[in-house]
Amino acid sequence: MTAFEIPPGSIRAVLLFPNKNLNFCCQLSILDYEERDNLRILQKAIVLLVILVPALSGWVELETGAQYLKWLPNQPKRSKIETTGYLGMTLNARLSYKDFHFYTLRYEFSNGIEAPSAKGRDALITEKTGAAGYVLFHLLSDFIIPNSWNNLGLILRTDYQDYRADVHFEGDVTYIPYNFEEVHSITYYRDGDEARFYTRFSDFLAGISLGSMSGEPKYVRTYAGLGRTRYQKPYTFRIGDRELEDTITDTRFAGTFLAVGLMATQPLISDAELSLSFSYHMGNGDRVLVKDRVSITDIAENNESSIFYSALESSVSLYKDIAENLSIALEAELRVKSFDLNTPSTDLESAPNMNQDYFFGLKSKLSYQF
Repeated sequence: MTAFEIPPGSIRAVLLFPNKNLNFCCQLSILDYEERDNLRILQKAIVLLVILVPALSGWVELETGAQYLKWLPNQPKRSKIETTGYLGMTLNARLSYKDFHFYTLRYEFSNGIEAPSAKGRDALITEKTGAAGYVLFHLLSDFIIPNSWNNLGLILRTDYQDYRADVHFEGDVTYIPYNFEEVHSITYYRDGDEARFYTRFSDFLAGISLGSMSGEPKYVRTYAGLGRTRYQKPYTFRIGDRELEDTITDTRFAGTFLAVGLMATQPLISDAELSLSFSYHMGNGDRVLVKDRVSITDIAENNESSIFYSALESSVSLYKDIAENLSIALEAELRVKSFDLNTPSTDLESAPNMNQDYFFGLKSKLSYQF
């Protein structure tokens, strides 16, 4: 895979080369840029589109839109975690060619923050830089095997989301960083103090898919696979209603899971269609409060227990044709990530909850099929 990127600025272009038969995918994201560079960047983006769009005619769809996304984290007892909902705009490309189906989205929000990818999380936390920011990357590829049983295909999904969390302490709390063994530093917060954290939610899934071919009026496709999730956030250790209230750590969460999912499209009247997406993840969870020092996973295993990870992802979209090859859409999504303690005396239904995070989003978009 090869990538070409225009220097940092308002418009970014990416070329992807999955294989020799399918040469490229174009992706542009709209960001704030320095005034002196705007003309040069815009010229490059226009030239790129003029070259690529005729070559991709018939199997490429350009899409622009706006999206609002929000993270609702699990709340500790002695503090309140506030996250900002982020609104941004983007220009994306969807690609479908014969038995190859490639769908990529990239949203980049510039709300006055130096993104977590530009500096390490520890440096950002220490410097308390930025006002607000959000980055999302989502990739979905479905490679259908020609003349296969039930249109068998290989599916790849990966995405990440960045958030900033402001923690308002409502009592005396001791903060132990995840890398305590490296920095040997502990911070003591008092009632009324504030702290800032950055969290990246990263997910990856690979598996197989079955069902309809792309373009069929009633599209239904299922998939199953193995995946991995990982993120790091401010957290106080909790099992059910019992919580270590006076200590907060920058805990690392991870989960290895089996996933099953469904994607479906139902035609409606007046040149409209309803699109649904649903997936459920279940597997083993991993929780480390302090690196090389306190692992909840190890403690659970030593007591013949385990951490159960589960997640729910769902979205619903309404598409409406407004002209030839031109459509508008509205989309809503909901995600939940949960970690529970499975002990010898409990089952999965009664396992005490240790952490639960909610995410929701609203999106509007305008698409043109070449």
